[in-house]
Amino acid sequence: MLSPILTHLFNSCINEGSYPDCFKNAQITPVCKSADQTNCDNYRPISILLQLNKILEKILHTRVYAYLQEFNLLSNCQYGFRPKSATAFAVENIYFNLLINKQKGSYTCSIFLDLSKAFDL
Repeated sequence: MLSPILTHLFNSCINEGSYPDCFKNAQITPVCKSADQTNCDNYRPISILLQLNKILEKILHTRVYAYLQEFNLLSNCQYGFRPKSATAFAVENIYFNLLINKQKGSYTCSIFLDLSKAFDL
């Protein structure tokens, strides 16, 4: 059986705070992120890792997320990447606040940033 070996490996990684060197090797593949494929600036690297990385990542995510939830460390305004939440709720929240401020006669100022090329910043 492979599961006892993997369980031991993953538990060791978590308990020791270490990450096996063999998990750090990746195959890098360039992927075009916009229409112009002739411009080198429009490519970003994608790392192809071992499947074991995904398993360990899922274990760590589950544990860290449970900790953050238990101690209420996540903001209620964090909409993306959370269960039963969506970024559409952020838009709904902004709209709701705009309506309330309009009824109160208050002014509202908003700043929106497009981070579509966030890794280029």
